[in-house]
Amino acid sequence: MSQGGYSFLTSASSGSTDKAEEALSRAVIGIGKKAQMKDASHAVVVLTGDASLSASETATAVRRLGSMFGNPSLDVEYAVSYRGGTGTQLQVSVLASGFKKTKYDSYDPIDGILGAKNNIDDELECALIEGLDRIVSCDQ
Repeated sequence: MSQGGYSFLTSASSGSTDKAEEALSRAVIGIGKKAQMKDASHAVVVLTGDASLSASETATAVRRLGSMFGNPSLDVEYAVSYRGGTGTQLQVSVLASGFKKTKYDSYDPIDGILGAKNNIDDELECALIEGLDRIVSCDQ
C-alpha cells in the first residue's frame, strides 16, 4: 500500500441471500466513484460476519474482485473475521491502492488553462498576490 499513488478504503454491508457478492459490489462501486478501478494494483479485503459466512462465499468474493476491478492481475490479500451471534449482516471492507490519479485530478478548470498542477492558490486559502495596488474605497 505504500508504493506511492492513491489508496482508497471503502466499506459496505449486506444481509441478502447473496450477501458476500452484494456487499463486495457496493464497496467496489465506492472506489469506482473516485478513480478508474482498472488502475488498481493491490487490494486488501476483509469480510466480517457470523458463523454462516462460508469458505466458498469468501473464495468467490476474493476471486471475483479482480474482474470487478477490470484487472485480472490484481494482487489480492484477504482476511475473514467471525463475530459472535447469529446476525445475517456481512460487512466487507476493501482497501485498494496503486492509483496514479483520481477522477478529481482534472476537476479544476484552471488546470486546463494553466497546465496541470499549476494552481493559482495551492494552499487552499484566499489571499491576494503581494505587490498589488491597494483598492481605494468608494466612500472616499
